[in-house]
Amino acid sequence: MSQALPVVASLAQLVEEAKLRLGLKAETRIISIAPTPGEFFSLSTVRSGTDQVVTYPLVLHKYHRNRMLTLPARKSSDFEQNLQEIVNEKVKVLGLFGPNTFAFNGRGELISIQEGLGEEVLWSVTFSITSVFENALRAAHKLPLGSPEQLEVNWIFARFDAPQHLDMQTPYLHLFAHEPRYRIRKLSSHSGYVALSNSSNLEEEVIHAIDYLEGVINE
Repeated sequence: MSQALPVVASLAQLVEEAKLRLGLKAETRIISIAPTPGEFFSLSTVRSGTDQVVTYPLVLHKYHRNRMLTLPARKSSDFEQNLQEIVNEKVKVLGLFGPNTFAFNGRGELISIQEGLGEEVLWSVTFSITSVFENALRAAHKLPLGSPEQLEVNWIFARFDAPQHLDMQTPYLHLFAHEPRYRIRKLSSHSGYVALSNSSNLEEEVIHAIDYLEGVINE
């Protein structure tokens, strides 16, 4: 019998997609996750009942307006290794299983530990070999976990949430002509995410896409 997977409501469909892809069953448990303010780093882990643990690469989260941007941390190997050691110790000492995300400030100090599948792990759907969502499902069934390695090294990922009155299709004409490498995914009629990789102006380009989709830019 699999464990219920803790996930924020807006991302529950990604668990359903993992279940469909693997042909596995699992209950979901809807949770709320308070946003971490300001700029911070995070390391996400998944631990199964067989005591296998995978740890995802360190990523940086920052905000444009109130929209979270996620990108590779680009910190020294010593900095990341130190945080990895903290995470490994906490997972074992606190007896943490399933998906958990550890948030750190710029000095490498632990800010919080958050159980479940929230916005901080959403980037892994596009830029990891095996997403945190799929590994959480595998862990619930005590299956071997997949690789957390990044598929690309130069990328950015961001959420958007537009007002309900906006036309959400017309912006595609501009955005896809402006940058053919945009990857835009809807999670509802007016919300979703934008991903982009291998561009010299990643942050500028993804902010442009968010502002355009949310009606901040209206050319």
